Amino acid sequence: MKRLLLQLLAALAIPTSVLAEQEKLNANSYVEKHMSQADSYFQMACDNVAEAMSYSNSPYYMTSTSLKSWVKEWADRCDLKF
Repeated sequence: MKRLLLQLLAALAIPTSVLAEQEKLNANSYVEKHMSQADSYFQMACDNVAEAMSYSNSPYYMTSTSLKSWVKEWADRCDLKF
């Protein structure tokens, strides 16, 4: 009986450890995928901030002080000179 139980535990332990390793790999790939997406979205946001800066600094457009401060806040996040 002990021998059978030991074999059963060994048979269950091997797939569990393999599955745990696969879950780590899957988690890493998911984190990498989402961080890559966040990075590209942030780059797109910074491109939009640069365009907003051109409008808010233009003498041809009236921009409110609150919007200019919002643009400046984002320009600082993107390391852009406002």
